[in-house]
Amino acid sequence: MKVPIIPADETQRLMELYQLALLDTPPQARFDQLTQRASDYFQTPMAVISLIDKERQWFLSKLGIEGTQTPRDEAFCAHTINEQSHMYVPDTWLDERFDDHPAVIDKPLIRSYLGIPLRGAQGYPVGSLCVTDKVPRVFTDRDIDVLRGIANMVEAEFRRGGAPLETSD
Repeated sequence: MKVPIIPADETQRLMELYQLALLDTPPQARFDQLTQRASDYFQTPMAVISLIDKERQWFLSKLGIEGTQTPRDEAFCAHTINEQSHMYVPDTWLDERFDDHPAVIDKPLIRSYLGIPLRGAQGYPVGSLCVTDKVPRVFTDRDIDVLRGIANMVEAEFRRGGAPLETSD
């Protein structure tokens, strides 16, 4: 497993993340609906909106994943924030960054991954929207565009800000 690199603009990135005031908030329907939309479209058992903090990946919204966070060093999405457009791993067993990753060889058994970096208002990547599957997957350019469209909706919710109007169970 390769540990993700820390972005050169990490200080500014973290400031933008903290300005969102979303870390450790209760589940919110506005984000859960978008996570569900991504999972439904791609027919994947797992979909996540994650925020990448200094030492951890925190799940703002999740489907098919247990827990509320993982160490940043183990976060697929911590790799994704270093990408301009997206990160696509058709088969984790064949990718040296992930072939011995704990989430690949044990639960939740991630075998394929597609993630789009999520940016705050200043353009710094604060997290990721991703879909993962337990089998190798081929994602097309159209699929990447669809996930990017959902990611744009997540970013619009970031800009909306404010306290959650409603929570989901």
